[in-house]
Amino acid sequence: FAHTADGIMILDSKRRIVTVNHAFTTITGYEAGEVVGRMFARPQSVKIPGPTIYAVWEDVRSAGRWEGEVWNVRKNGEVYPMRLSLSAVYDQRHGAIDHYVGVFNDISSHKENEERLKFLATHDPLTGLANRSLLNDRLQQAIYSAASYGARLAVVFVDVDRFKYINDTLGHDVGDRLLQVMAERFTSAVAATDTVARLGGDEFVLLLHG
Repeated sequence: FAHTADGIMILDSKRRIVTVNHAFTTITGYEAGEVVGRMFARPQSVKIPGPTIYAVWEDVRSAGRWEGEVWNVRKNGEVYPMRLSLSAVYDQRHGAIDHYVGVFNDISSHKENEERLKFLATHDPLTGLANRSLLNDRLQQAIYSAASYGARLAVVFVDVDRFKYINDTLGHDVGDRLLQVMAERFTSAVAATDTVARLGGDEFVLLLHG
C-alpha cells in the first residue's frame, strides 16, 4: 500500500476520504491532511468523458465496481488524465456498502504518446507539415467541394533547386533546417484554410482554395 506507484484512497460510505497513500500526494499534490474528510469526485473537479459522475457512482453502487478514464485537477491547477478504478466494499453482516476503495494512476505520458502517434500518422516529422496521406484526404475533400459548389482550387508543386548539392556540401543538418525554414515561409504565405504538405525530400505541395 505504501510503496505502490498507484494512488490509493479509502472512502467511507458517504464517499468522504478517510485515508490516502503517498502516491496519492505525489500525483495530485495534496497532502493527506488536506483531503481527509472531503468528498471525492465532485462534479466540478473531475471530468469524465461520456457518463456523468452521478452515473459512475450509481454503477459502483449497483455493480460494485467502475473503471475508466477521467480528468482530474492537481493542487497546482493542472488538469491531467488518470485511469481510475472504484470498488465498493460491503459489510458482510448487513450487506450494505461499508466503504469504497479508489485506485488511480496518472496516464499523462501515455496520452501524450497517443497524440504524438496520431500526429505522426498524418504529418511530416521534420517540418510538421501535412504528409502525403493527409494531403490526399484534403485534396479529395477540396475536389468534392469544387465540384459541388463551383469553387476553385489550385495545386502547386514546389521543389528546391540543387538541394542534393546543399546536402552534399553543407551537410544534412543544414539541408533539414532549410526545409524547415521553407515550411515556415510557405505556411505564413497561405491562408489558414489552405494546406502545405511535404511529400518527402525537397518536394512540397500547396493546396490553395478559392
